[in-house]
Amino acid sequence: VSMEGLEDQLLAWVIDHEKPELERQRLQLVRQNNFFHIRMQELEVLLIEKIGTKGKDVLADEEVIQSLEVTKETSTTLQIKGEETKATEAQITAARNEYRRVAQRASLLYFAIEKLHVVNY
Repeated sequence: VSMEGLEDQLLAWVIDHEKPELERQRLQLVRQNNFFHIRMQELEVLLIEKIGTKGKDVLADEEVIQSLEVTKETSTTLQIKGEETKATEAQITAARNEYRRVAQRASLLYFAIEKLHVVNY
């Protein structure tokens, strides 16, 4: 357990207790970002497979062209949603920072108590 790791866990706990909707929104954004990355990787793999199986005349194949268009549209959409997510994430981070000192103090207190056994009277 590191001080920063404990601080992050405590911050999530404090936020979940004080502003549960904010923590739920943050977790939803994390899931959404993961979905975006996975979807883009799937599209890239699919496109590479189609290009690889078509031989030399890739541009004459209608299926490859359609796949390129779908990949481009999806990429653009995910990029726009990603920018929206970043803006929302910045707002959430600002709200979470209001409680960061509580988490820092709690983490410091934990590690101070943990080291009390070292004190020799």
